Amino acid sequence: MLNGVRIIIEGKKPGKWDELVRECEERLDNNICDLCVMVEYLDVRTGKIYDFTMPDQRSIKEALVRGRFNVGFLSYIDRAGLGRWIGVKSEPEQYKNVGFDELLTYLMSAYSRVVKEDIIEPVVERMEDVLREFSNNVLMAINLERLKEVLELRGKEEEE
Repeated sequence: MLNGVRIIIEGKKPGKWDELVRECEERLDNNICDLCVMVEYLDVRTGKIYDFTMPDQRSIKEALVRGRFNVGFLSYIDRAGLGRWIGVKSEPEQYKNVGFDELLTYLMSAYSRVVKEDIIEPVVERMEDVLREFSNNVLMAINLERLKEVLELRGKEEEE
């Protein structure tokens, strides 16, 4: 957790990108996290895949610091479809062959997007615009006298 933002890192062997995306989507949909980091990892020294079946802290640290990764990020913004309202692409981008420092840079960028204060404001403005347009269209298409008659609404003079 980083300043209240729940972050999960999902790691897989190369070639499992679609599985990473699916698992991150499930975690977000089940409200387990706010931001999911997808990581495909290789051991650049040997070209072999890291064996994390029985990892210890040292091997995990070494793998992170020395490894190269394909990474991507998904957040609740992507899953809720808010991206289309604020002009953000909802498909997770995949950054290939990045080192640990680059991974942290991309992570902080994704984190910043999640915690931006004005993320909802454009959505609210767009919804207000759509509602305003709808109400104007309805207002122009309605015969007010006929509506009053159907709803049995009378003016003050008619009631007396």
